[in-house]
Amino acid sequence: MSNVRTTQRVPRACRKCAAKRIKCNKKVPCDQCIKRKIDHLCGREKVVVKGQLRNEPWEFRVEELETENSKLKNEVEALKSELSRVEGGKRKYTKTTFDSFFTAVHYALRGFASVEERDLKMTPEKASLLRGTLTRHMSETLVKHNFDMLFCLHMAVYPEHFFVEHDNFWKSGTADQVTGIFEGLSRQQCRWLALWYSLLSSALFFSDENLTQTLESSSDELFRLAQATLAASLECLMKAEFMTYPDITTVQIFCVLSSCLNGFGGFHLSNCLLEVAIYVAKSLNLNRLDNVKNLHLFELELGKRMWWTLTVIDWLEDFNRTPLIRRGSFSTGIPRNYTESELLSRDSDANESQLFLPVTFQLQMIQIATIKRMLYFDDNIDTVNVTQEKLQVAHAELNELRRFALLMLDNTKQKQGVSASLAFQEFLLHLRFSHELLEVNRMAANFLSMAEWESTHRLVCLESAQAMINLTCDDRNKPYRKFWFVADHCMSSCIYLLVDILFVSPLKDPDVRLETVQRCVPILEDIQDIQIAGSGGLQLMKRLLDLVIKQTSNYSWNDTGMSALLEKLNSAPTMHGGFSHLFDNSPARDLDLDSNWTDFWDWIAKNPSDQFNMATNQLPPG
Repeated sequence: MSNVRTTQRVPRACRKCAAKRIKCNKKVPCDQCIKRKIDHLCGREKVVVKGQLRNEPWEFRVEELETENSKLKNEVEALKSELSRVEGGKRKYTKTTFDSFFTAVHYALRGFASVEERDLKMTPEKASLLRGTLTRHMSETLVKHNFDMLFCLHMAVYPEHFFVEHDNFWKSGTADQVTGIFEGLSRQQCRWLALWYSLLSSALFFSDENLTQTLESSSDELFRLAQATLAASLECLMKAEFMTYPDITTVQIFCVLSSCLNGFGGFHLSNCLLEVAIYVAKSLNLNRLDNVKNLHLFELELGKRMWWTLTVIDWLEDFNRTPLIRRGSFSTGIPRNYTESELLSRDSDANESQLFLPVTFQLQMIQIATIKRMLYFDDNIDTVNVTQEKLQVAHAELNELRRFALLMLDNTKQKQGVSASLAFQEFLLHLRFSHELLEVNRMAANFLSMAEWESTHRLVCLESAQAMINLTCDDRNKPYRKFWFVADHCMSSCIYLLVDILFVSPLKDPDVRLETVQRCVPILEDIQDIQIAGSGGLQLMKRLLDLVIKQTSNYSWNDTGMSALLEKLNSAPTMHGGFSHLFDNSPARDLDLDSNWTDFWDWIAKNPSDQFNMATNQLPPG
């Protein structure tokens, strides 16, 4: 090794191209050597990097085998996914009445939460508001707020680079020429403006008291501006012809808007844009980044972050649609836990940080989504083959992942203190872990008798539901309630407690559970003022609450106020995501119909919960 050069980087170009200082495509044999018919001489220089001999001939074969192995592994996973879809139709387990009712009501609530959507069209009034309100100071403040608080949610726009573009945008006078203008712009201008407006819109949607004071505006004024900037972002996206000319900016815009789309436009808009973003991402090969050998570290990691943002949304926000990204259908690996300085260093051998960074939050969500997708995903369409063993594994893995995340969070808080962004991430993680543990342990009821399930799983469900409600009701977390799954998970917890009273233990401390749910109602009503699309679901949940209260009070069904309460819901188009087939014999198939609630009340009265066998979903004879 005396003649082997010691260096800091592993050469990727071949010796011939490096000697002639010509561009090499960094493959062996490379295109240049093949073109010059010396491919048999093509090879990389052997060097010593950090005490290790690199670019030995066997490394090329190992690299080739690793690529082939990765490809075959993905093909096997894809075939397993297809097989599970076929087996899913056979249903290895039968849903209990308890589990079916919970699922049906939850789907109904989310369905009703989708029927009211805001007006997202760009109007002359909104354009005028943009021109008259947006200043450089306001724009800088909002963009900074987005990157400080929301970067962990989208990971799609690198702050340092965008700030440079943003500074040039205002210094050049372009802002005065194009703000609130949507005609006569180039496609590239429309793309950048759409991205800028999306950053402003999500920042405005998540505005807090400090931001309101800094901008010297009221919360209502900022919310109207948030709607206007969202409409402007969508308008510019259309002007950029994003369906005709796929561009990475389209993916970035969706990732940025994903945190607020449900609040502004309901699930329909979010689902439609997600499908487009995934299509564009695939056309740009974001799903196969690990097969690309000539990307710099920064480009590779940013691409990974965007792809996995889409994947997490696709796998966790699956309401009323089949997930588009199949298990094993992509080769892009998960991002690394790099700090921003390490990311910009372009050093492929950089060490990952041990601190809890914004990308660490994304990594936690990736792990949660992967555990769910592989072990207990069940949307009644593209379901995995759920088994009791898989649920046990999921429970253990979620608990271990939560333990690891909390250790990293505690270590980071001790070293750097608690920032608003870190507190937000911690809140969302606690909420998500509790939600998934509730899901896993609730589903276990399909494999166990009532006594077995109550002794091993019910307490976890109750504790998880209580934890979500406590987190949501804590006034310290008030600024975080705007995130869409906060209301969804809180409502899910309330439903669980109500269903627990109806089907599992109606006589054991019903008042404690009822008080917990009732404590949530004003909080959810407050969130409803922000996310008006959820008002229908909240009304339906309150209806179920009334039903439980009246059952526990030996109430005889006769309430003229019920019809008035649901008049708006009955006149709206229902969209339950196909939940009605979950019930074959229950009169609760269409909970929006007043008559079915009456029938359901009678059914509950005639079939007390202690007669149900949790494992078979059958009434015992006689």
